[in-house]
Amino acid sequence: MLQKLAEKVAECQRRAREARETAERASDSVTKTDYENLERRWLLLAESYELSDRVSHFNDEVRRRIAVFRPPDPRDPAVPSVMCPNCGKRMRLAQIEPRSPPLGRETATFECTCGEKLAQPLPHR
Repeated sequence: MLQKLAEKVAECQRRAREARETAERASDSVTKTDYENLERRWLLLAESYELSDRVSHFNDEVRRRIAVFRPPDPRDPAVPSVMCPNCGKRMRLAQIEPRSPPLGRETATFECTCGEKLAQPLPHR
């Protein structure tokens, strides 16, 4: 992909050079202006290919960084699954409170989109 893009940019720049050289050799002002405009369009196309490549790399980097913030897979056994007693939907783990001394257990608080909250002790690990 990168090689093809570099080849496209190089081809656009080559054609822009040819248009500039032709404009320099032109005998009348109309032809000269046409070739100068053609050169400008080839250079703009090369820039658009380069910009497209930079945007693509930026997009990939943003996706990689956002992936860190995605919630864990709901089937992950490390995340407790609790169903709402009010509406039957899966509840979201909102908080885990540390165990209370001396032999207490951690307590998990779950929230549902319907507004229901539920706190329950987590099993020992």
